[in-house]
Amino acid sequence: MSLRRMLFNWRLKKPLMALGVSILLLSIALLYYALMSEDSFGSGTFSLPRENRRSFRFQSKMDPGINGNDGWLMHNANELLLQEELQSVRERDLLSMEAKEAATNFLSQLYPKKWKTATETDEMALELKHFLADFGLGATLTCRDIDQMKLGSPISFSRTKTVDSIFKDDASHSGNSYDQGYNGGMGVLITEPAMALKTFSGDSDTKIACMKEIYDPEYCEVMGNYRLLREILLLSTLHHPSVIEMKGCCLRGNRMSQRSQDKGILLVTESGSPLSQSITQSSHWSQQLWMALQITRLLIYLDRSPLGSLRFNKLDLKDFVLVNNKDVKLADLDDLELGEKSCSSASDCKHTGKHFPCEKGHCVGLNAYINMNIAIMNVLSLILTRPPPGNEGAATDFVNRLNKLDFDSTSAIAAEIQELLKKACILNKSGSGAYSIIRTFSIFLNISLFHYVLLLFNFLQQGEQQDSREGAGVAFSTSALSQFDRYNRTNFPGIFDYPCSGSRVTWGCFHTVSSLNEVATMCISDPRCQCFITFSTKPESESLMTIVMKNASGLESSRSSSGTTLFVRRSDFISKEEDPLKQWEDVGRGLNSRDKHKEEGANDVMPVVGRGPEHRVDESFIETNSNDHAAEYNGGDGKGDDGDSKSFTEIIQCLDGLGQTLASAYSTREKRLMTHLGLKGTKEQEWRQLAQHQPLEEYTRLMKTGGGGGRFTINLTLNAEAGAKQVTRRATFIAANGPGVYHTAYAVVYHLDRILGLYHTPPCVVIELSKELVKEYQRDAVWHDIFSQLVSSDGTLTGILVPRTPKIIKVSRMVLEPLEVMVSEVIPFEKQDKLQLEYALLWWLARMQKKNDDHLGYKGFLSLLYHITLSDNSILCAGYLNHCQFPNVVYRALNCFRCEGKERGNENSEVCSLGEEVALRATTMFPNELELNLHQMQEDDIILSIDSAATAILRLVNKCIQTFDRHTVLY
Repeated sequence: MSLRRMLFNWRLKKPLMALGVSILLLSIALLYYALMSEDSFGSGTFSLPRENRRSFRFQSKMDPGINGNDGWLMHNANELLLQEELQSVRERDLLSMEAKEAATNFLSQLYPKKWKTATETDEMALELKHFLADFGLGATLTCRDIDQMKLGSPISFSRTKTVDSIFKDDASHSGNSYDQGYNGGMGVLITEPAMALKTFSGDSDTKIACMKEIYDPEYCEVMGNYRLLREILLLSTLHHPSVIEMKGCCLRGNRMSQRSQDKGILLVTESGSPLSQSITQSSHWSQQLWMALQITRLLIYLDRSPLGSLRFNKLDLKDFVLVNNKDVKLADLDDLELGEKSCSSASDCKHTGKHFPCEKGHCVGLNAYINMNIAIMNVLSLILTRPPPGNEGAATDFVNRLNKLDFDSTSAIAAEIQELLKKACILNKSGSGAYSIIRTFSIFLNISLFHYVLLLFNFLQQGEQQDSREGAGVAFSTSALSQFDRYNRTNFPGIFDYPCSGSRVTWGCFHTVSSLNEVATMCISDPRCQCFITFSTKPESESLMTIVMKNASGLESSRSSSGTTLFVRRSDFISKEEDPLKQWEDVGRGLNSRDKHKEEGANDVMPVVGRGPEHRVDESFIETNSNDHAAEYNGGDGKGDDGDSKSFTEIIQCLDGLGQTLASAYSTREKRLMTHLGLKGTKEQEWRQLAQHQPLEEYTRLMKTGGGGGRFTINLTLNAEAGAKQVTRRATFIAANGPGVYHTAYAVVYHLDRILGLYHTPPCVVIELSKELVKEYQRDAVWHDIFSQLVSSDGTLTGILVPRTPKIIKVSRMVLEPLEVMVSEVIPFEKQDKLQLEYALLWWLARMQKKNDDHLGYKGFLSLLYHITLSDNSILCAGYLNHCQFPNVVYRALNCFRCEGKERGNENSEVCSLGEEVALRATTMFPNELELNLHQMQEDDIILSIDSAATAILRLVNKCIQTFDRHTVLY
């Protein structure tokens, strides 16, 4: 190194060293002041450690008027006893016996045993609203109050709920304070503490469970609202100092929206900081005991709550928040189960080797034991760390026995914690002992020396590094990030995924973090993690972001991605044991990480959608990701386990994303179809619910179809507003097994229509005529002759119900003419041309032979009614696509099922799993049908027929796009 370079470095380091010496002297002075002062724990205003002030959790400022008699912890035995008396008053049961019984009965309805027959969540929300009003359980804030409040920054979100800060908009604002609530980073002080707004964000677990019983995505999408409804009722009845306080709620249906004012169910509670290990581990032993004591008292309360014994299905540290920096409160209550386990004998009441009595059909004491164990393993063991010097002996013995689950009751744990807390208060009150000195010195060392040395090292290290071009590795020097290189707009879609603890999905390692340094630390602490990806181009400025960690980082496998940033661990920081090449020898052969887990038989990996009934999806492993970034992460690049088709989860995610993106387009198409059917103003889902639940009575217009079966007409009465005249609409019941008409074929075409977003097929529902109703109908000899062959062995008859064809719908002709060759210039379609092209696409995909005088419609809008059969594989409608006009909604839907070959050119693109998805939805409607059999076509034939037709369509459209451009071809 040259003399000039050495002088330059010395000039650079000299002021930094001077600054370090200054900080050292100041720290020594602060240490002397701390040692000469009374121990901070003796102050009545001492509060628990806070999270980072840049955290997205909101913290309420502590009242400066708190004194030694009513502070967060009493510092002698007499004051602690006084606190216990005050708490017993706050725990007093204020509900009448009538309200208890009514609340318990209503709560039991919020745990549906069968989703197929569960009450709609909008109806249940309205019933809960009336219930709370009848018993005076409602909170202060109403829907109008909540709508007028102002949203702050997001607090957190999970697979089921979104939590945002919210505050009254009429408060005076000035300055900047995180202690009283920060308005979304806008730099204004909220003089009134912020509250937390909980809303439903989508529950993939509940949706999948519901869809196993009834394959109706729209119906199952909102069933997760039951969780929020349960939480509202529980918070309305459980009044305990360790349960979060409900400030208000709004119950106006089950609507889902981005804007809180448009959402149906809203819950407002007091706000707090999340209870985390960083808080508990940096707290005094006395503070840890106080937190644990509050939680054990809560467990005792839940065992004898006004609603009876309650049991946790799961419990984590993150389910609690710290309010006012002193009170530990349970914030998530939706995983509480009502009542003790049912039993017929004592043998049914065994848990982890311990037996409980069976009394009056219930296992007495089992809930309390389960709650105690789950709280010890997941909460208390993380709060009560090793006691500090001066508190050993009994305290150490207690912690050891707690970790060994060596307790029979929560009351025994609470009693020992209380005794230890009294001793700790006395010891800390004295202000003597080595512990106070050691702790004060450690705080001084951590603040003054460690951070200074770290910052100095990183600064000097950063000065020696050079910036690289954009897209190349850029080294960072902020703490843990110094071990990573950055690659802008880069991703590893669909590969290198691995399951990890705390992940939001089972097939990968997805987390929500508040800073880059946080995820870097997580990655370094996980030996499998070699890189992580953020779904942001400026992650350093984000306060809340979704990340995915990967277990390999071969840049040759990376792909360009406009909305992501890749951080790769530098090779000099990776040990041989963590070498990704040793762990992933199969990567070079093109085997992605999900395939690897699949071969190893890992149960947490998504199975692929197979072909035929023997490859039915094992939905017990399905877990979809409700977060929008997951769709961006897969981005159409992820492949299924066979390397060709996408997994069931990816398909559902893609279709759900389209449902949100194209919601307006779908709504317009739905309204147009329902209007043509004479059902203007009625939504499809409303009609389906009405048709499915309304009892059938007299029938008319009995007709026989070609072959076996027939149809008849019934009347449906639409619900009307109070005082208005009821509206009657006709519907047609169809039960036919071909060869001219198949009611199962109608279901196939209906689901194909809805997946593609066309809305040319009227809605349908499956109806099962009861044995008694069939017997009554069979008195008619004609009816008996038509349907007798279709009646099942148990005397029931299964068919479908569709809207009656209006009189205005007549035989129509196709105006759109097919072309033999592709046009040389694209002429944009008129409305009628678009409608007829979409109609042609549908009967091409469904392989239906259509003559020019065999179309039904009105004003150019042609519909597929109940004359449906899949019979002719030779049907080709390529001539209609030679106009090079194609609906964008269909193109995007087909891409959800698009295969990815070795080459990504359009000519090599194929459609996979569309037929499988259609068949799955259709067969789910008919649980007694093992598989589809239509006109000598087996289910595999139908699947192959649909996929091959869709492939031909996609190839023709892509050819048009190559010739012209996407904007010109798609409308």
